Amino acid sequence: MGFKVQVYIYDLTQGMARTMGPALIGRPLDGVWHTAVVVYGKEYFFGGGGIEYCNPGGTMMGQPLKIEDLGETQITEDLFQDYLRTQSQDRFRGDRYDLFRHNCNNFSHETAQFLVGKGIPQHILDLPNEILSTPMGQMLAPMIQQMTPSGTSLPSNIGSGNSAANGLANGAAGAFSTAPNTQKEVQKTSFPFKDFITFDQPLKVDGLSKKLEEFNNAQKNDDTKLTDSEVKVVLGIAKGLVRLSDENFNILTKVDKWEKSQIFPLLDILRSKCLKPSFDNSEQIKEVLRLFESNLTPESQVNAMLAARGLSNILSNTKLQHVLSEFEAQEKIICTASALLPTSHQNLEISLVSVLYNISVLQIQKANLEGSVLLASSIATQVLPSLTQDEAIYRSLMALGNIIVTGPAEVKEFLQSMEIGSLVK
Repeated sequence: MGFKVQVYIYDLTQGMARTMGPALIGRPLDGVWHTAVVVYGKEYFFGGGGIEYCNPGGTMMGQPLKIEDLGETQITEDLFQDYLRTQSQDRFRGDRYDLFRHNCNNFSHETAQFLVGKGIPQHILDLPNEILSTPMGQMLAPMIQQMTPSGTSLPSNIGSGNSAANGLANGAAGAFSTAPNTQKEVQKTSFPFKDFITFDQPLKVDGLSKKLEEFNNAQKNDDTKLTDSEVKVVLGIAKGLVRLSDENFNILTKVDKWEKSQIFPLLDILRSKCLKPSFDNSEQIKEVLRLFESNLTPESQVNAMLAARGLSNILSNTKLQHVLSEFEAQEKIICTASALLPTSHQNLEISLVSVLYNISVLQIQKANLEGSVLLASSIATQVLPSLTQDEAIYRSLMALGNIIVTGPAEVKEFLQSMEIGSLVK
């Protein structure tokens, strides 16, 4: 009596590749495939953690898109575990994983050949080179990499099915490690992404105090220089000890009259205040928005970074986001942020993309065709080609995926008509 062997087939992009296929490679694309071999009641696959295993369908990907029966094997489980031990120490070590050239599909193919004498479908093996050789495919790589599932790593002393069940869990970010005999809730990564990005770094009040004193002493005009009591008000606001009455708010924003290189303490205070807003009225909120928008310029990268972070916090806060809910307001931010790219300032790059991502999340709640088209086209043709940081690329792809999955159908048609694959160089 033999043991049933199956290959589980998953789409790493959770449907995004199907929408973008014509623009990526000029033809419909069913998915970007992750595969695993299921035998002896366990699912085996290869990733950055080496050879891993879990209950069938027990990774963050959930249930497979397709299951193909490969036949039956006469190889015993003990012999199979010996094979895996040898492979995990050399050819399929975690540090040899390569999304393009040596991935889960190569492991599934060779493992299937060992078990039943035939590999997995050839079109699965061929697809990575076809799609990931395109410019847009290379940009998708960081997102696909982070979506690669994780399970339980094979222990170094693996010898039988029972000893394998005692392996140490090796969960990755965004995945859920699960031992074969342990039932746990499985997290599934899929579009749309609805969580806002916030910049909640605590204010370094001591450093702000020194800079405020230094910059204030440099003021030569009484109209711009703060009195000693006004300095105390500003610091009290930073510490959360002083109410943001109109009078105190006007004292704080007096700093905006200083030289551009000197106003970053003001922007950082406002960035922090947007997390748990205590503004007295809507006029103050509008002024905060104006200050952030006016500093989203190439004149000062630090100011632009803090302004972008402040805008991200506004978008994430239900008490403030209404000021950016309409297309006209979003249009200004999208165009201004996109125009600041490329940039050599890594934190600015990530901050700008975070604003665009948060706009995509807000559009899930209140979709509008004009905003979706502008955001999608800006990301695809202007933002993505200029990014250098993996985290920035990933966030921009999450934003693009949000629009494709939840936006109006016209957005998908528009992106396909742009032939994005040829536009991104």
